[in-house]
Amino acid sequence: MKLLARNLARTTTEAELKTLFETYGKVQYCTLATDKDTGNSKGFAFIEMPSPGDARAAVKNLNGKDLAGSKIRVKKAESKKPEQAEPKQKSPEAEKVAAVNIDAEKKATEKAKTRKPEQAEPKQKKTEAEKAAAINIEADKKATEKAKPKKDESKQDAPINPGIWSK
Repeated sequence: MKLLARNLARTTTEAELKTLFETYGKVQYCTLATDKDTGNSKGFAFIEMPSPGDARAAVKNLNGKDLAGSKIRVKKAESKKPEQAEPKQKSPEAEKVAAVNIDAEKKATEKAKTRKPEQAEPKQKKTEAEKAAAINIEADKKATEKAKPKKDESKQDAPINPGIWSK
């Protein structure tokens, strides 16, 4: 069973880890992750223990243990998930927005080609947050328009008789 040990002190060595895990059973290998440039520890390691029972005992007893001044975390290592073969399906609304953005980009590109270089404006892409905000603003405008009471033009305001209010 492959285990992941995290939050290791940068001074911890593979030999120390192997010795620590061997107290719970046989260790097939121990690999400390190191920086390619400096060779310094990255603070995590993978430990392979052939016996699942020994590995569970190591996780139970070593998770949260203090090692060289660091409280280490030990758990079963998760295998990497393969990339999805098919891209996610986009909603029809998302596809419309994408199509509009592509059209707008094409138009801007064509417009930029016809301008002189000193007149060209820097291309600015909207972030996802800006796009969402624009959609929300449009929805708010529509909701406000629907909520406004419409004035009935058939009823005209009667003229105010100033004599009523005077003494």
